Amino acid sequence: MKQTIKICILGDVCPQWGFRESFDKQDESLIFGDVVPELKNATFSVCNLEAPASRRGKRINKCGPCLRCNPEDLEVLKAVGINVLSMANNHILDYGKEALLDSIDACAGCYTFGAGKNQAEAEKPLFLSENGQTIGMISYAEEEFNGARRDSAGANLFDPYSSLPKIKRVKAICDYLIVLYHGGIEHYALPSPLLQKKCRAMADAGADLILCQHSHCIGTREKYHGAEILYGQGNAIFGRRGDSAWDTGLLTTVVLSEDGNRVSYRAFSAKEQGISFLLPEENQAVLDRMDQLSQKLDDEEFIKSSWDKFCAGITPMDMPMLLGWNRIFNKLNRILKNRLVKWFMNRKKAMIAMNLIRCDSHHEVIQTILENMQK
Repeated sequence: MKQTIKICILGDVCPQWGFRESFDKQDESLIFGDVVPELKNATFSVCNLEAPASRRGKRINKCGPCLRCNPEDLEVLKAVGINVLSMANNHILDYGKEALLDSIDACAGCYTFGAGKNQAEAEKPLFLSENGQTIGMISYAEEEFNGARRDSAGANLFDPYSSLPKIKRVKAICDYLIVLYHGGIEHYALPSPLLQKKCRAMADAGADLILCQHSHCIGTREKYHGAEILYGQGNAIFGRRGDSAWDTGLLTTVVLSEDGNRVSYRAFSAKEQGISFLLPEENQAVLDRMDQLSQKLDDEEFIKSSWDKFCAGITPMDMPMLLGWNRIFNKLNRILKNRLVKWFMNRKKAMIAMNLIRCDSHHEVIQTILENMQK
């Protein structure tokens, strides 16, 4: 008889922000609250470690914040039952190779995947065997300043040319395959047209469950060709901002049993020093909102128009970054609702820039030039 296996999966965990004092106290019940019993009662409990756990290493040159936590913070995660750590994300290499390798060492006693001392190590899937069943896990990140290379440490990057065939091969040798995808745009609940294509392609390649993390908000979900796709799990341990979208996340529970496989979600929120489950009626309201928005995922026009509207809203912030403007021009452009960019970049210049970015060959040239300028 097929015995039941329970897998609990949290989203992004960054001990440094917001809950630093709680982690310094090493008080797991304070941090994880009433979520602890669920994690401890699972066969496997999983989270994404969103920062290297090390005091060594130097900040790498990058845009955006550099995050890190302390090695002893991982003891808190272990104490609540977390025994599987994904490390494919945009912050795991923030303090270089030393800090990443220290983090893997600090995870002793847990399973880790998604990052390593080189590309071959980072790409390795994780296989967990229990009660005669094999669960496969693969973790991918989008490329920022984080990627593993043939001879250098980093995270496992998603590449459709190699990753989709890899998913197909892994599925062939396991009973259930979970893919954690650290990508998508932050603070956006719907999938972009490209993210939806990627995740559906993963499902077609054999993934049973695809969880998108990194967006810092709860997203939408869909059943696609027998797979479950969640476009945004929300934060797990990432501080508290007093913003319901940032402060609310989902515990994803997978139950594999004789009666079939089931995926469920339960919402929790960040309090002053940790997280706790929402009341039943509050939890149902979160799930109802998610399901209501999810009903439109088959509408290509809705997905495209929603994405266009979102991009229009962040244009005044993102275009100055693309042009390399300083904070003063960036702020002024936001106040002027992108008029500075429009004055600087006329229709013809925008068309040329679009072609350099959109065309794969031109994109590769521009990316190589910019990478070499940093050396």
